[in-house]
Amino acid sequence: MTLNVVYNEDCETGLKRIPDESVDCVLTDPPYLYLKNQKLDQPFDEDLVFSEFKRILKPKGFVVMFGRGTSFYRWNTKLANLGFQFKEEIVWDKSYCTSPLMAISRIHETISIFTKGKGVINRCKVPYLEMKRSDLNAIVQDIKRMSAILHNPKSLKSVQDFLEHNKISFDSPKRHVHHISAQSGFSGEDRSAAVMKAINIGCTERSIIRTDMEHSDALNGQRFFGDRKTGDRACNVMQSIEYGQNEKNNHQTTPRSLFNYPSYSKTCSFTGAAFKPCNTSRRFGC
Repeated sequence: MTLNVVYNEDCETGLKRIPDESVDCVLTDPPYLYLKNQKLDQPFDEDLVFSEFKRILKPKGFVVMFGRGTSFYRWNTKLANLGFQFKEEIVWDKSYCTSPLMAISRIHETISIFTKGKGVINRCKVPYLEMKRSDLNAIVQDIKRMSAILHNPKSLKSVQDFLEHNKISFDSPKRHVHHISAQSGFSGEDRSAAVMKAINIGCTERSIIRTDMEHSDALNGQRFFGDRKTGDRACNVMQSIEYGQNEKNNHQTTPRSLFNYPSYSKTCSFTGAAFKPCNTSRRFGC
């Protein structure tokens, strides 16, 4: 089997031609098995495919698996029964709906990460603006923290120590959002210095990842996302005002309306869109 070649074939056949313990990571988006009249959403031999994953992966290799619903939870159990170690679950916040006909507008994908042995997820730093560009409140809060150093000599000293000596002091009481100490004797880094560090070296990646690439005029100008058709945006807005919007499956408040409770006020802070990797179904390759 040749590297850097896409093999458009049944994965149950293609997997058998891959040598033992030769793959670092298997990225898979299997058929979810809930779509009707979809030629790509076909059942497959789950036990065979997952066993082949175990065979071809290196001792510290990973399985990164997209999924949804009953089949996804079954696949997670099958991987665990094969001896794979669960490492993390990622929620991909696409921020736009890919199934407008569903009762709840689905705007996310769920991703499980397993390792065959003792694989370790690397600590990944994401540029500050990339991490927080969709959270204006967080940026405003960081600006306020930085402005505090003008009248807080201790915070100013902490920021200077980081910029001049790459040193972070952990001598501030650790508190959560309600200003109650999280643990007796547990200290955290100065908040202003933490903001400066995030701006300089990035923020630690989170388990909920949002991408907003599809609204980029530069990318759309190059037809990066193909020929996706959308309605006139002004008409879409008027339709939403007149008839309302579909409920989304990512809430900032308790979704009481889903359970016939009295009406409640909900907010929607989701804008933008995301790049969607193709569902390869039973195809073997990229």
